[in-house]
Amino acid sequence: MRHTNTLPRRAVLRLIWQFIRIAPFPLCVTLLLRLINAGNRGFSPIIIAGFTNALINAEGLFLWMGLYLVLMTLEILTDVFNGVTQMWFSNKAVLHFQQDLLRQAGQTPLLHFLDPDFHDNLSRATQGFSDRVVSWFRSVLDNVHSVASVCGLLGAVFIISSNIWCMIALFVSSFIILFTRKPIARLELERDRAAARPNRTQAAWAARLYERVNSPEVRLFTLQRWLLSKWEDAYHQLAAVEVGSLKRKTIWDAVANLSSIFGYCVIVFIAAQTARNGDPEKIAGVFMGLIAAAAGLQGFLSYMARSMGNLAEQSGVLRDLATLFTTQSAKESSVSRTTEEKQDGPAPASEAGEMAVSMNDLSFQYPSAATQTLKDITAKIAPGEIVALVGKNGAGKTTLANILLGLYAPDSGTLAFSQGAIASEKPTTSAVFQDFTKFLLPVRDNVGFADLNRVQDDSHMRRTLDRAGSTFAQELDTWLGHEFGGRDVSGGEWLRLAVARGLFRQSQFVVFDEPTAAIDPVAEVEMIQELLTKDASRTILVISHRLGVARLCDRILVLDEGQLVEDGTHEELLAMDGLYAEMWNAQASWYA
Repeated sequence: MRHTNTLPRRAVLRLIWQFIRIAPFPLCVTLLLRLINAGNRGFSPIIIAGFTNALINAEGLFLWMGLYLVLMTLEILTDVFNGVTQMWFSNKAVLHFQQDLLRQAGQTPLLHFLDPDFHDNLSRATQGFSDRVVSWFRSVLDNVHSVASVCGLLGAVFIISSNIWCMIALFVSSFIILFTRKPIARLELERDRAAARPNRTQAAWAARLYERVNSPEVRLFTLQRWLLSKWEDAYHQLAAVEVGSLKRKTIWDAVANLSSIFGYCVIVFIAAQTARNGDPEKIAGVFMGLIAAAAGLQGFLSYMARSMGNLAEQSGVLRDLATLFTTQSAKESSVSRTTEEKQDGPAPASEAGEMAVSMNDLSFQYPSAATQTLKDITAKIAPGEIVALVGKNGAGKTTLANILLGLYAPDSGTLAFSQGAIASEKPTTSAVFQDFTKFLLPVRDNVGFADLNRVQDDSHMRRTLDRAGSTFAQELDTWLGHEFGGRDVSGGEWLRLAVARGLFRQSQFVVFDEPTAAIDPVAEVEMIQELLTKDASRTILVISHRLGVARLCDRILVLDEGQLVEDGTHEELLAMDGLYAEMWNAQASWYA
């Protein structure tokens, strides 16, 4: 999943343009206040020079004092209002980009979630997202303010000394600081990137220790000490990254500080020489003004260096966002667009109908896999047919289901859906997965998420819950999960809610991907039998390791190492005496 640098760079530019377009009025006000404040800094040395000479010569003292007070008042006011307008704009920017980030995460092809580099990038992009966006914006403004202030101060130096060489000398000596600070910013950016994986690893081991879902096995098998040692190892890896970066950063800090001392000595010497060669009555004012300007130059250039470093560091959030926003390959983008169209809004409340499915030479290989997971799968599922998909672990059953649901795109081959004589590019599908989601929300939401158009259709929801065997048919607004003060329910009840969610949508094609694997074989057969006999209008694919479920279906497809090796009814496959018969004989005692 590598990409050229051009695409993320263009995406970064688009993000910056979005940043400008979000709220142009507060942005313009903020920039104006910053420029006014920078102008004040440029006038400050001139006023200090005039005020110093007025004190010594007792001429125009109140005039210069008044100008100084006006300058300070204006600076204080711009600082106050700048904070308000900056926060105004930052809030709009964070909201905009946070929405984009969450939307993109929900549309990214699922295959990317199998890539550790993608998770590193996602971790960097989301960790402290709001603070980093605000910090990036402030860094941009700080650099604009610093550049304007430096230009104003250099202009003040020229006005005070009337010597272009003095201005150049001050600029060059102060600018050394800027270049010695740049490597520090680069080191901090490299540290953040190197720390992303150890940081995630440490958090993952910590989660094994404190998350409730892990607690029973962790305590039963006394894994606390072992897990703690793994967490400590990850902590040391992260600390090693931090210490290594700090060592290199310390060297450059020392160089930067020495250059600051040297630059300041040069500035003082130049200021003294310029003042001594000028008008005797203005020597004190010129010296004080140049010292103030020089100190301001050094301070703003140092601050600019830190701001540029911070900008480079925080610009990583834009690069990470840009990478996330451009992770879709040409093949995957069509899948994500289809998924987006299905999921971005409520599912259409069309009547369920019988849907035919045709697979022709479907092949698929995971990006990090050495071999194909599916190889030339060709099969048809007739309208209204109930088909079982069976096979050993790793045969490719769930992968094929994900392709049929539009979650993965095949590498080759074609997949077609049709309703009667009409082809359908985007059939309404539904599924009940083995690893279903437990939403810590009311029952209504747990079921209604499958079809938001009908979330208030209580009668339909109650019928669906009854059909799934749930006890919550009359308690639709009951909160689930103790984490938010709701009812803590059993695993079996969560399963029935997941089944109800899968059935609630009026879908044309439904996949049951081993959702009942956690219950005993006989109970699974009974539950699936009840579900299948009550719904003969949909095309259904049932994935199961347990062949008692397969026997209930109209037809059985047998996968072995990614290939379709057998296709037929239960009786036909037993008569073939192949893989299915072998698996059936091994499991027959479960149903005796």
